[in-house]
Amino acid sequence: MRSQRGETSFSQLIAVIGAVLIAIGIAWLLAWNWHAIPSFLKIFILVGLTAGTYVGGVVLREHEYPKVGGAIILLGSALFTLSVFLIAQIFATDASIQGMANLQLISFVGVLVAAYMFASPASLILGLTEVGTWLFNQFIAFQDSTNFQFSPGYLALLYLLMGGLLYGLSLVHRTRDHAFANIYKWWTFAYLLTFSYILSFQTLQPMLWAFGFTLGTGQGVLLIILSLGMLGTVAAGVIGTTKKNAIDNRELLSALGIFVALGVFILMTALLTGTQGQCSEKSCYEFTTAQCAAAADHCTMKDTQCQELSCYIFHNKSECTTAPTKLTCTWQGYGGAEDATSDTNGYCSSTSVSQPIQRVNQCEKYDNDRTSCTIRNECRWSPDYWGGRELSGTGWFVWIVGNLVLLGMILLTLGHGTRFNNPALVNLGISFFALDIITRYIGFIMDLRGYLGMSLIFILGGVILLLGGWLLEKWRKSLLAQTGKK
Repeated sequence: MRSQRGETSFSQLIAVIGAVLIAIGIAWLLAWNWHAIPSFLKIFILVGLTAGTYVGGVVLREHEYPKVGGAIILLGSALFTLSVFLIAQIFATDASIQGMANLQLISFVGVLVAAYMFASPASLILGLTEVGTWLFNQFIAFQDSTNFQFSPGYLALLYLLMGGLLYGLSLVHRTRDHAFANIYKWWTFAYLLTFSYILSFQTLQPMLWAFGFTLGTGQGVLLIILSLGMLGTVAAGVIGTTKKNAIDNRELLSALGIFVALGVFILMTALLTGTQGQCSEKSCYEFTTAQCAAAADHCTMKDTQCQELSCYIFHNKSECTTAPTKLTCTWQGYGGAEDATSDTNGYCSSTSVSQPIQRVNQCEKYDNDRTSCTIRNECRWSPDYWGGRELSGTGWFVWIVGNLVLLGMILLTLGHGTRFNNPALVNLGISFFALDIITRYIGFIMDLRGYLGMSLIFILGGVILLLGGWLLEKWRKSLLAQTGKK
């Protein structure tokens, strides 16, 4: 039996690789001759290829090749997504950010419909992944009119609501004993762990509310729709699982606690607005005409824009010879002679080594002080941790809270996996715990300086990794033993 299983597994692998190679070969041929194929024939090929792949996957799965059939159905979902964008290209549809978001919407809806029609877990995961990318692009599309001066905190809230929607869907599928129930459960935990992990980074936290709390109409509507969808789905899931005694108060309280903690933390990062970031000098190109005139010591209006004052901005001999004397400009002819006969056959350069004019940075003293920085016309504010000379006390507090939220999510995953005999969740929680430890270790390496500090952190890190690797594996085996599996 063992050798027979091995042969079956190997044959399935070969079949999957063959299907992928065939798809790549067909795609390559289409790309090679795409410009010469009539539009109606292009559409026919794309639709036929996608439909044929779906049918082939179902047929193989029904004839005792479930893994190969499942892989081909996934390939069909990928071809459907590709076909949506290629057909849109044929008809030259809207290529703006909103247009791309609309195509992504059509793609993930079609993939999710196929996932349920063909009972394809792989297509479900692909569809849920496409939902995440669509949400990001749709939010950016709404912000297009604001020159992208938006606060990512609203996007974080949208992704948090998406996590709540996933949890609600997992409950609804659990109520109906649907085959996708475990997939939704695993995906919800993986999604929230990834979300918590990203929010735990010091670099990101000051940027969440960098542009305040202004919210446009489109973003507000999207926020309301997603909120209502999340609340409705969770309510339906809780009611259904309660009636079937498929959920208890501890799970509900844990789920409520982690969502509230994440929401409060996202709002808490607003404490860093204006207190964590870099204040740097603007370039002359960023100045208005009035600001350019005020900065005449190093900027000048040239070719209808404010430019850095240097010899290189003068493009003919007349301009070069009349340039400010402090630049020590001289006209160099391409033939090598300084007095080139042509007014334009050469370039303007300086005999001074200080080109362009060097000046003292008067803005860096206002790091971590947005108000003092932005009231000065010559300064630019950048809301990030790396720009600031040191992390403020508030910054440390918010960072610690973010890591505690991540740790809580990891412990919740491990506890749920152990209690419900789910080794996949146990392994997922352990993986994120190890990832968090490694990430913080790398952070310490980046923060410490000098030979002694680096030596100590590497030695200490080696000891921690050796000991930690043994302890993590022992912990993992202990948790898996409680689930009754190895």
